[in-house]
Amino acid sequence: MRGFFLRFILKGKNRQGLLNIVLIGLLLSSLSLLVLQSVMGGLQSNLKDRSKNIMGEKVIFVDLTNAEKIHSLLRSFVKSGMKFRFENIHEGLVSFNGQILPIVLHGVYEKSTHDKLTKGPYVPYELLDIIGAFPGASIEFYSPSYVDSFFGDRPRSFEFNASNVVTTRVPEFDNSHVWMRASLLNNFMRTTKLNRIRIYEDVSDLILEKLFAENELVLKQGMIKTWSDLNSSLVWALSLEKIMMTFLFSGMCFLVCLSISSAILVFIRKVNIDLTALWVLGKSRHGIYQSSYL
Repeated sequence: MRGFFLRFILKGKNRQGLLNIVLIGLLLSSLSLLVLQSVMGGLQSNLKDRSKNIMGEKVIFVDLTNAEKIHSLLRSFVKSGMKFRFENIHEGLVSFNGQILPIVLHGVYEKSTHDKLTKGPYVPYELLDIIGAFPGASIEFYSPSYVDSFFGDRPRSFEFNASNVVTTRVPEFDNSHVWMRASLLNNFMRTTKLNRIRIYEDVSDLILEKLFAENELVLKQGMIKTWSDLNSSLVWALSLEKIMMTFLFSGMCFLVCLSISSAILVFIRKVNIDLTALWVLGKSRHGIYQSSYL
């Protein structure tokens, strides 16, 4: 029966050629949609992994200016064995040959166990291109938050060398973020400060609260943010993209099912007399039904 069905739809004298073209088109469309969905899923995963490799799975927002407390907390995190990064983040302006750009400066504490971007200065290629600088150039950083009244309230500044040029492949970081040792930024601010702790693995909040409690610090509600919390718009966009792809795939499957059902109904109607002949010749009704189902 199965062989007869295939010969009928492919080689029969009264075969429906247009139906065959439709089936082939739907098959190719379904395969294309499957490939596209797989590719988009892979791209989404790579995008999330690259972003989490820089931002971390979780970010703790703190405001510590006590050097003893900071180093004590740092030792506790080192003993825990987790991957983390202590940062002092400060916003300001960079200047090179008259080009000025607002940036975010990350002062990274050297004992952080996440070994990427811990020394520096690390300057992204895209940022250098925006201000017209080149690898090895001396770039000046200004901070309106700190002034020297001796020079008439002039914003405090210092220069750093763009000898280590990197790319994170995350656009929002490559165009406005620079990483350097926390000691350089602390010297510029003339105080030891910690305002971000990035966790690069899935750690429960209870463990983090315990580490803070060991150093007589309290983690209040809202101080711990996950990657999804900090990138809610991106998460929503990726979810919408996945929903739309699933909707298109479901619609295509529905059309394919309708086409296959229509082809089977046309086939059954055309071979109805032949099936009746099989029953007259002695084939059981159950056998005819089973062959039709197959």
